Amino acid sequence: MTDIQEHRERNRINVRFTVTCELYNSPRVIMVVGGKSLYALMIDLSESGMAIETKYNLPQKSVLFMKFTLINHYIDDDDNRFRTMDMVGEVRNSIPFEEKEYRIGISFTQIAEDDKKAIGEFVKSAIKPREPY
Repeated sequence: MTDIQEHRERNRINVRFTVTCELYNSPRVIMVVGGKSLYALMIDLSESGMAIETKYNLPQKSVLFMKFTLINHYIDDDDNRFRTMDMVGEVRNSIPFEEKEYRIGISFTQIAEDDKKAIGEFVKSAIKPREPY
């Protein structure tokens, strides 16, 4: 288990969602992105944060505006299965991941309570033991 995993306050699951990120009022930006959105792959998710995989090495304490669609296939209700979420988060760490890639740990600083609850339900459903087929 890594140091990052040992300090989790919330359950976290591995996922594969596309996330749109924009640097948001960050005083310590060390790169120029030309005002364009960064696209990243979310690799894990919890009620309190996420990790993304990206080619950008974002400095700690950078503030990001993020948007993604949670697809919860554990819900039978088609109206609630897809949920687009917007939130703000702060970069906690940036770790070299693969060649020219980084794993960015992000803690949510602004998230709607309904979105936080939906993520929590998704995580609980995903880690719940399943009956065999």
